[in-house]
Order: sequence, then structure tokens, then C-alpha cells
Amino acid sequence: MGKRVNFSARSVITPDPNLKLDQLGVPREIAINMTIPEVVTEHNKNYLRELVDRGATNWPGAKYIQRSDGRCIDLAMLPNRTD
Repeated sequence: MGKRVNFSARSVITPDPNLKLDQLGVPREIAINMTIPEVVTEHNKNYLRELVDRGATNWPGAKYIQRSDGRCIDLAMLPNRTD
């Protein structure tokens, strides 16, 4: 018997001759939605600034900015600065 759950996905694994054996292909729609937390340092500050400038709708880009006081800014609600 099946059970409906939130935040789940189904996919079919198929070979892709353009990928190496240690790579995994992810559809762009899924990749845009995935988030990975990053801590800003002197070494990655410029790279992360580029991701924020791209915004939430361009891949690779940033979806949120979390301030040191815990406030979270949703970049999808801001106008896109790269247009």
C-alpha cells in the first residue's frame, strides 16, 4: 500500500553518456530548489556575493540570506538585480 507524504519525489534512474561514473545528474528545477548552507568567510565572500546577485531564480544562485541575528531574507521576494 502506498502512503502520501510531503517533500518526497520519485524518479527513474537512467544512464547518461555525458556524465562520469562518479557524477549524478539532477534536473535544473530540482537543482534550483536545493539549498546548501554556507558560512561567509574572507575566502568565499566574493563568490557568495555573485550567487546573491544572481538571485533565487537563476542557477547557481542564492535563495536566502540569514543574518547574524537570525533574520532570514528571501531573495525571491527582492527584484532581480542581474536583469
